[in-house]
Amino acid sequence: MGKISKEAMKRHSKAMEIIEQDELSYDDKLYVLENYHEGATNMNNLVSAHFTPMEIARSVEQCARSENFVDLCAGIGVLSWCFLRMHQFQSNEMNITGVCIENCTEYYRIGKKLMPEFHWINGDIFDPQIIQQVKDLMKGKTFSIISNPPYGKQVKTDTKELLQYKGPEFEFKAIELGYLLGAYDGAFLIPQGSCNFKMTTENRHNEFNVPCAKYEKFYKETGLEMSPNMGYSTEVHDENGWKDVSIITEIAVFEYEEMRDNTPEIISDEDFDTEEERLYKEKHLVCKAEPGSLQEKENKSQMKHDLMWEKRLLKLKEEVKAEEDAEDNEEGQLSLF
Repeated sequence: MGKISKEAMKRHSKAMEIIEQDELSYDDKLYVLENYHEGATNMNNLVSAHFTPMEIARSVEQCARSENFVDLCAGIGVLSWCFLRMHQFQSNEMNITGVCIENCTEYYRIGKKLMPEFHWINGDIFDPQIIQQVKDLMKGKTFSIISNPPYGKQVKTDTKELLQYKGPEFEFKAIELGYLLGAYDGAFLIPQGSCNFKMTTENRHNEFNVPCAKYEKFYKETGLEMSPNMGYSTEVHDENGWKDVSIITEIAVFEYEEMRDNTPEIISDEDFDTEEERLYKEKHLVCKAEPGSLQEKENKSQMKHDLMWEKRLLKLKEEVKAEEDAEDNEEGQLSLF
């Protein structure tokens, strides 16, 4: 629990009184969302839990294109609230399927009280049972991921068996999870230092193709490509901004469906005791490892990744060659005339 001003604590206490009411009005819910302080009764700084300012949340929703959503690390539901309001503004029909996952029991309880129309899950987003539950809930539906996940290395979670990304940054783990869940696209609020672009700058000039070692590692290991948003800055212009933290963020967009169409199938473990694996070992330097050791698992994981993308590159070369041959044939036929 960080240091909170008397005025902020007063507003938080009122928000907690409101949440205990049997029924909540629109204004009640909005007051809680804007004034509940995530650090009042929780060590939020230890797990990098900082709720999205309402002004930024409205911009995040503009970057998600599906009418259904999964909110990863939902907090008390600020992103989900804005998603709901945006779609209610566009249509009077309530046909949204929303899933909100939050690990903190207090945040989960409050979020569920504020937005009971959505399916709330209390637990770790990387829990295999929760992952399967989300897949079952969203089966047959097109949906977006929305998320303001914890940032950096503070939250420790073992995802070596689940994810291709092997780095420590939690935001990138959440991004890859969105792909594994089968989402159409994703809009993530993440630190500017994890992005390859800048929409939030002092001179208000957008910057693209910004070198970013964290993202480059993620892209190399997963093949998931980050896109800039439609020009939204994450500057906050009112008093309801970040609480007890100062951070520059960006809204990063991931077009999962487009990447899924262009990604080769994952090679199964059985495919490695093949001629292809032997050819790979001849072509690349692969350090020897004891059978069943961690090093052997890491070697096999790297081979899976490399072989997967070598196959994709070969397919692309074949497609380019076919297009060139077709153009040559067309030019040859035209020359006959």
